Amino acid sequence: MEPLASPRPTSPTPAGFSPLGHAPALDGLRGIAVLVVLGHNLGISWLQGGFLGVDMFFALSGFLITTLLLEERLRTGTISLSRFFQRRFLRLYPALVVLIAAAALSSLTRSEVGAARVSLVVVSNLLYFSNWMLAADSEAWVGGTAHTWSLAVEMHFYVLWAVLLAFVTRRHGVVLRPLFRLAVGIALASALWRIVVWTGEDNLARIYGGTDTRLDAVFLGAATALVRLGIVASTPGPAPVPWSRPLVRIAELISAIGLALLIRFTPDKAPLAFLGGFGVAGAATALLILTTLLSPHSLLAGPLRSRGLVWFGQISYSLYLWHVPMKKIFSSQRFARLGLPEEVELAGSVVASIAAAALSYYLIERAFLRLRQKARG
Repeated sequence: MEPLASPRPTSPTPAGFSPLGHAPALDGLRGIAVLVVLGHNLGISWLQGGFLGVDMFFALSGFLITTLLLEERLRTGTISLSRFFQRRFLRLYPALVVLIAAAALSSLTRSEVGAARVSLVVVSNLLYFSNWMLAADSEAWVGGTAHTWSLAVEMHFYVLWAVLLAFVTRRHGVVLRPLFRLAVGIALASALWRIVVWTGEDNLARIYGGTDTRLDAVFLGAATALVRLGIVASTPGPAPVPWSRPLVRIAELISAIGLALLIRFTPDKAPLAFLGGFGVAGAATALLILTTLLSPHSLLAGPLRSRGLVWFGQISYSLYLWHVPMKKIFSSQRFARLGLPEEVELAGSVVASIAAAALSYYLIERAFLRLRQKARG
């Protein structure tokens, strides 16, 4: 197969290259993902499969990171790993540091656990191996930080995939089919390995938190980015792909309905989730990403671009960080003594989570976003 860009391109931007730019519909999809995770973790019964929202995040991350890296390669002729990790650091680290510092301080002042355990949790989060702490000991957490395991899995993906893409594209150019086969191969290997490792409820934490058993959704997202790039490069002009509209509607409906059913009915410890649900949720999300971008007038494109969902997508990282600590506060003994109805505690958790996320986004994330933009230059 001819590469989309040669190892040493004669022009920085080859014919047919169309950068993704800002896609509000993907913000909306991210907004749905964070809301179903929030609802599940706050105990909303009809979102018992809301934990699969994490796999929606994984698929979105795989798609966006792959698109970002390959667009840089097509635009500049190279992938700068130093600039990539600098941007990731400025995007993710500041808000995480604030959360971990607050959780550690709270745990130490309340004497919930010893300083050694708090120090281990802090270090594991800052060095991105907290997922392996979850895999080894699901109770090894303080201050409502157990959910940060997924950030570690994503960081491991960033390191692995960015290095692979930089190496392959330097030697062979942007060869879409081999890269697609590589991404799908890793996704399938992770899904099959999860089945091999599965022994029942005694190792749920190992499967749930291990990097090796959670790579299928994120690499399906990466494969989707390669598919989109190949389709867009072969279709001149901004119009949707001619054959896409009827296929988009069918694929979109199947993906949306399937994902909704999984989120509604999948218990969090069901073998279905651990043996196949993670990957199916990732695949459905990947298909929704593709159909939404290929056809701007698809059934879900409009709702996903709605102002509310887009805003929740924009604050999704901070909302994901803060919703578990807020739940911990509202379910503490101090609030239990007030004798408030569960509905009031739930409403308080939701409002406090959104408020904390908004503060984190506008005061921390946006401030460092300006530094990211300088780093991109």
